[in-house]
Amino acid sequence: MTATTGLSSGRQLLRDALRELESQALLGRDRTDAIAEANRRLRSAGHGEPLGPTRVGGWFEKGSPAKDFELLWVLVQVLLEWGGLHPPGALAGRARPEAAAKWTHAKELWKSRWESARKAARNAPEGKSRPALTPTLDGYLRTVRVASRQHPYPGASVDRRLPALSDVYVRQRAFRAAADDEDEPHTDGPTGDTADSPTATPADRVVSAEAVFRTGKGISVLVGDPGCGKTTLLRAYLTTAATSWLDLRRGGGVPVMIRAHSLTVGDPMPVALARAANADLAPFGLLDELTSAFFREVPHEQTPWLVLVDGLDEISDAGTRQRVITMLDGVVRGNPHTYRFVVATRSLPEHEVYGIGAHVPRFELLPFSAHDLLTYAEKWFCHLEDAARHARLFVAGLSSTRLEGLACTPLMASMLCQLYEADPARPLPEGRTGAYRSFAELIYEKNTHKQIKRTHDEAIRQLRSHHQVPRDDRTAEEAAELVRGNLPELIDNLAFEWIEGNDGTATDVLATHFHVRRPAKVSEQLWNEFLSDLLRPTGLLTQRGDDFGFLHQTLMEYHAARHATRSKESREQVLRRFQSDSNQLLSTDASYLGFLLDGLLMPQDRIAAATTELLRDGLPPGLRRLGFVRQQLRLRTSLPPDLIAAQLISVAEDSGSGTERLEAVGLLLGMTEHHDKAIDVLIRLCQPDAKLSATYRLAASGLLAAEKGSWEQTLQLAARLALEKRSRWSEDPLLGAVRILAAMEWGRDAAAGLAVPLVRDTTVRDSDRFRVVMSLAGVAGPFEETASLLRHLALDGTVGAAVRLDAAAALARENGRAEEAATLMVQLAESPTVKAAYRLRAAGALAQVDGYRGAAPLAGHQEQGAALLARLAQDNTLDATYRPRAAVALSRVQGHRVRGALLLKRLADDRSLSPFVRMHARAAFTRLMDQ
Repeated sequence: MTATTGLSSGRQLLRDALRELESQALLGRDRTDAIAEANRRLRSAGHGEPLGPTRVGGWFEKGSPAKDFELLWVLVQVLLEWGGLHPPGALAGRARPEAAAKWTHAKELWKSRWESARKAARNAPEGKSRPALTPTLDGYLRTVRVASRQHPYPGASVDRRLPALSDVYVRQRAFRAAADDEDEPHTDGPTGDTADSPTATPADRVVSAEAVFRTGKGISVLVGDPGCGKTTLLRAYLTTAATSWLDLRRGGGVPVMIRAHSLTVGDPMPVALARAANADLAPFGLLDELTSAFFREVPHEQTPWLVLVDGLDEISDAGTRQRVITMLDGVVRGNPHTYRFVVATRSLPEHEVYGIGAHVPRFELLPFSAHDLLTYAEKWFCHLEDAARHARLFVAGLSSTRLEGLACTPLMASMLCQLYEADPARPLPEGRTGAYRSFAELIYEKNTHKQIKRTHDEAIRQLRSHHQVPRDDRTAEEAAELVRGNLPELIDNLAFEWIEGNDGTATDVLATHFHVRRPAKVSEQLWNEFLSDLLRPTGLLTQRGDDFGFLHQTLMEYHAARHATRSKESREQVLRRFQSDSNQLLSTDASYLGFLLDGLLMPQDRIAAATTELLRDGLPPGLRRLGFVRQQLRLRTSLPPDLIAAQLISVAEDSGSGTERLEAVGLLLGMTEHHDKAIDVLIRLCQPDAKLSATYRLAASGLLAAEKGSWEQTLQLAARLALEKRSRWSEDPLLGAVRILAAMEWGRDAAAGLAVPLVRDTTVRDSDRFRVVMSLAGVAGPFEETASLLRHLALDGTVGAAVRLDAAAALARENGRAEEAATLMVQLAESPTVKAAYRLRAAGALAQVDGYRGAAPLAGHQEQGAALLARLAQDNTLDATYRPRAAVALSRVQGHRVRGALLLKRLADDRSLSPFVRMHARAAFTRLMDQ
């Protein structure tokens, strides 16, 4: 029995295995969902005894074994499937028997755990569990779990309610920027590669987006483009963390979510958190008011509050944003054990967010992959007949809308799915502004299902009911009808005022508009209640305490831009402002600017021509011009193609940095109508007089070769440039070119073409060859070539064991390559010519092969790796100092904790070993028993 829990080893192993499986399977769902699905399957099988939360909670909290293994197994089956292990019946071909073997092994493994726990339950007394949650904390977390299941984005509710967030949630990934003080990196894989290592490749730094919550730092920053899923991620984590605390009484921190705007009024942190939590949770059944004292102390023993600060970028004033950041930094410094913060924001000037120090972990949320988008659509359309077919049609329909890229964000994906769902036969709108226009019409102006008219009629009737004099009654009705008749324009005006910095409430802002004239006989309170009754059912705004807010920042930007460009006069006013100061053009938030430019350019008139002229002649050169074009291309703003091409050619042929010039050409290559111009520019960049370094000239040549499909001239240039290196210490131009191109999404085909001969060149250092392969994976997923190159390195006997092992471990992360990787790891682990340290790492890596993509390591690889570790721990021919390490590694393999502990005890008692080895084994055994 352990010193800390009092549970027997058998029950502790069952409990820990269930918790580990649950943590991998339940993101976006909770245990209640899993129990419900298990009971559905039990009913279908004719089993009369349903599972309840109390009984299941005993399994997870104390390892209390079920009386009948089949009851436990049906729940485990649900969790395994949710964690990524496909049932055999859902697969075809060779995959089906492979899956069947995995399921057979999994059932045997879980039955052995169940039997071990059953045996222990008959002999071992129960120990102490973690202290119970306080009633206030328990009630808070239960309400958080209910509230966070709500979908964060607006819904048209055409024929049904929006699906729960957990029903459509798709995990995202993030790119982690290196921090300056990573003294103890968090290991990502069994070979020791870490996302925090200064030498990590771009692929190494691509991590699960949930890693932002696990940094252990006082402040972590989550950065993402508009609508890319920042709020979705925060809400999904709220559900997961609340469930973990309610069911397991443990977690990384008790979560509380607050909008950054709520930190601008000057309240101390506990007061601000209490105010925000009460306002957000009251509609979801919060029974007792949360006090500032509740948020002043740690919520549970040795556990901080994990404060999720959403929408820092929504604070329009830079000075106010800086005060909020300074406040967070001060709170963390003064109360490091009480608060930790995760701040979600769009990109901001670097000196703002990172002014508190380069030690702050920063994560850039990445968009959906094509597969993720298809999965999201299938989940959204699950209520339709043949959801998979609808999902394929939906994705195919995006190709003609200029929305393929934007649709890979949760906000736009949810909007477009609703537009498709409303009328599958109707083509999707073109461009971002077109999508928002159609969605706004669907959600409010054309939505008869919400019975908005009836609600507004009732609001007017209530206003009139307070008057007895007919004349006053008519006056109130006329004023009310004037407001209702202009409500779409009033909502646009409200958005514009808020974007421009007006911090008044919605009713206060509306009251200043000339269409909103409160009659003298109507009290201000009654009039404000009437205005609120008009705003509430529109679907565009949501109630936040006593005020309203737009359901998403981007939705507010669309309506603000619609107001700003509502007429010829207003468009001229916006244009004149930009003409008078071009800095205003570039200092305007890129997303809002995109909507404004669409409003200026859409009607083909004199104003559109003047706007085009401004964009052609008024942008600064170099990086700022490139940044503007890049952002607006990403947002699918309706800029004239000829204008974009001219700006990109200007940057490419300028004397700026090589990275900027190549990026400009890459963007130009993506414009079909200007592809020939891009080829001409590339040819010029390859010339010696192009004012580019040898590395960038070679990268340009690689791009050109990839477009033409001929590599001979490029490889000849690479050989010639290699001979012209200024010193043996400078980077090989070919290696540099691959590195540059692989970091740019549009350059990866060229990078792959250059990398193949480089990786196969045995004169290149092993570490450089491996780094080249890993750079191909970039930040958006692997190439087809990556797997073959990794296999080549892992099999190459001239390559050192460390790199061969890294290559095999990386191969395991490639879809469908687990078997190959496992075979290579076995060869390394069993080879007597490989150093003991690498044999040990290979066996440990083998035990985790199936877990690389988030699913538990279930198949024979785990047991095979465990067997190899056990064999190494008992191998008398092995360097004895590595035998305790092998036993420790074995104890960390799921289901083998006891076996590893027994081997450590045996080594500690083995007098044939040196005192140093025995002491090391005894210390490791003690640590293991104390955990």
